[in-house]
Amino acid sequence: MLLVASWLGGPYERGRRMGSRRGQDMKKSMMFAAPLLMLALPGCVRTVASVVTAPVRAGAQVADWTTTSQDEADRNYGRKMREKEAREGREAKKTEKARRKQCREAGYQDCD
Repeated sequence: MLLVASWLGGPYERGRRMGSRRGQDMKKSMMFAAPLLMLALPGCVRTVASVVTAPVRAGAQVADWTTTSQDEADRNYGRKMREKEAREGREAKKTEKARRKQCREAGYQDCD
């Protein structure tokens, strides 16, 4: 207790009584330092909390990346079907053009 009192600026230092003026100055400085420490503490707690929860957040992010939600699956399926329909449309157009060309080369008049 004596060590704490001397560290906090109490009236005793190494067993000797110090002047009351120094003790009052130390108390005033502690009165100003205590609120500053209290303001800094929530930042420390917030930092510790974020460090502790970081692995959990990382795990959740990995799980989110590796799994597909129903909404994502529906969106991907729709995209795939649109691409397939576009590809089939291009192939049908190309086939029809080739058929008309072959018809004209065979000598027919009404190939459209």
